[in-house]
Amino acid sequence: MDDLDVDVTSGDVRVRVTGLKKVVRDMSKAGVDAEDIKDLMFAAGEIVARRASWLAPVRGGALRNNIRVGRSKTKASIKVGSARVPYARFAYFGKKDEQKGMYQKANPFIYDALNATRTQVFNKIDTGIVDILKKHDLY
Repeated sequence: MDDLDVDVTSGDVRVRVTGLKKVVRDMSKAGVDAEDIKDLMFAAGEIVARRASWLAPVRGGALRNNIRVGRSKTKASIKVGSARVPYARFAYFGKKDEQKGMYQKANPFIYDALNATRTQVFNKIDTGIVDILKKHDLY
């Protein structure tokens, strides 16, 4: 369990990825450029972000246009919300206002996007690692 990198659960779907940190660490030790790994993780995150933008609730489009991907060697992170889109968390997690008698249902569009694209994401990471290894004559 020490090498567990990703553990995502949404409803009855669970995605677990182990060993990715070790692969990245070993690639770095072998001389692979960190930017190559960051580019791969970014590309994997873009797959999820594109789907999330189609699943996000739309009124004026600001929320949909505010979905972005972070850059890291060991993960692909999807970010939503900003000072211009402060309601993103309510659209995602839902909101209950008992004083006004209002309730906004949660819309976990990022988890839904991940669940819908996980095969593509895993394939991207798998082929991307092989491509990086070949680029550096390590495969």
